[in-house]
Amino acid sequence: MNVINKIGIAVIKNRKLLMVRSYRNESVFYILGGKPEEGETEIDCLIREIDEEVSGTLVQESLLYLSEFQAESHDKPNTIVKLKLYMGDVLGRLEPNNEIAEIDYFDSNSDPKHLSELTKKIISWLANRGYIA
Repeated sequence: MNVINKIGIAVIKNRKLLMVRSYRNESVFYILGGKPEEGETEIDCLIREIDEEVSGTLVQESLLYLSEFQAESHDKPNTIVKLKLYMGDVLGRLEPNNEIAEIDYFDSNSDPKHLSELTKKIISWLANRGYIA
């Protein structure tokens, strides 16, 4: 079984979670973030990914580590995705950038067909703790 390690950030607005969809996927959204590059800290990874994906700037003082999640990858057979999740604020007019085709906000009432198993776990966890509706 292959393992992909990722760092993600929960950006919450009006009790909904910001999610991104890449051009590679027609309908599945992911948590904002990505894989750390060689020698990159988790925070450096978030700063880079936020800028690359939504043209935003991380407010580092707002960061709070939440938990770690894992699930089978929805598009890579025999692969587990492990994600360390932070919560924090992002400044700027957030819009799709580079490989990101679309951004949207989700909560526990959102259509699960747009969510991977990992994002379903994250949304459930956030909703159970009152972060999102």
